[in-house]
Amino acid sequence: ISDYRIAPWSISNLSLTRSFELSTVGKRTQRPELTLTLSCNNIFDQPYQIVQGYPMPGRSLLAGIDYRF
Repeated sequence: ISDYRIAPWSISNLSLTRSFELSTVGKRTQRPELTLTLSCNNIFDQPYQIVQGYPMPGRSLLAGIDYRF
C-alpha cells in the first residue's frame, strides 16, 4: 500500500495587480480603466504530484492586461 502514497507537498503562488483610471475624451460618464496583472505559480519550482505518476507543472509566469471602457 505504501507504493501508492503520494508525498506531502506545499507550493507558493504570488499575484500582483494594479489598476489605473484613464482620462476621458468627450462627454463620457464612465472613465476607462486599465488593469495590469502579473502572476507566478509554484514560485520555488517544487516538484509535486496530485495523482501518482502525473507530475504537476513547475514554475510558470502569467502576465495580463485588461482594458475596460
